[in-house]
Amino acid sequence: MENLLHGILLGAFIFLAATGFCLVRATLGFYNVAHGEFLTFGSYVCFYLFENTNSFLLSATIAVFLTAFLAILIERVFYRPIRQSSSNAMLLTSFGVALVLRAVMALIFSSGSRGLGLNDPAYSLGHFHVFASEIFASSFSLFSFVLLIVIIKKTKFGLAASALGENYRWLTIYAIPVDLIIAFLFAVSGGLAALAGILISWRYTLQLNLFLYTLYAFVIAVVSRGNIPLALMASCVLGVLITLGNQFFGSPLLGEAMAIFFLIIGGHMVRMCSGKLFPLFKTP
Repeated sequence: MENLLHGILLGAFIFLAATGFCLVRATLGFYNVAHGEFLTFGSYVCFYLFENTNSFLLSATIAVFLTAFLAILIERVFYRPIRQSSSNAMLLTSFGVALVLRAVMALIFSSGSRGLGLNDPAYSLGHFHVFASEIFASSFSLFSFVLLIVIIKKTKFGLAASALGENYRWLTIYAIPVDLIIAFLFAVSGGLAALAGILISWRYTLQLNLFLYTLYAFVIAVVSRGNIPLALMASCVLGVLITLGNQFFGSPLLGEAMAIFFLIIGGHMVRMCSGKLFPLFKTP
């Protein structure tokens, strides 16, 4: 049972990292590979600010907003000029942006794994032990999930954002502020990625390459095709599979590989019938 609990909590970290992937995939129809660099950028900005201010809340808040601004800037400079091109062109551009960001961060930030420098106390819940970072991650995941669902399903802004993935040209004809909507989506994407990177670095380790969690997030976006409820469910399932796989195989690498494999297979099966069984999980 404890492995199941920690697997679900691991899924909370994964969901925060994957949400931005899903938002961009659902609205613009491509996978923003550079999204993974937002995790790294946010965590390192928080680390260096925390070293100088000794205030985690202040450091994390500034890091989230700076990463959101970086995401807006990248969308404006690199993606907007080719927005009406094919999704393959956008995908290849995102690869280039990711490489540039990685090179710049390698020059600015020193490599190597380290701790964030913040205590992560454990709390007892009966026979289970839960860390503060896991509580924060699960709370932010649930809050962001509910907030995004309300915005997407109940507001004009959310409905317009959803329509982006179906008919971009139609929105521009009716003078809907498409650029503003997309900029906001990238800001949310970058901010949540930064928050995920900060919490991952708090719970586990701070490193220049958060490739593993970027891979998890990418797999979730592919399986869910940008559908937020399905992404939450898939994140929890992946977290549980990773936790159980690591224990069963005795090798983290093999356990993670098998977890991703079974999630992809299971995700395709769920998606085949999700539109009929669960309309909320319908994917484009």
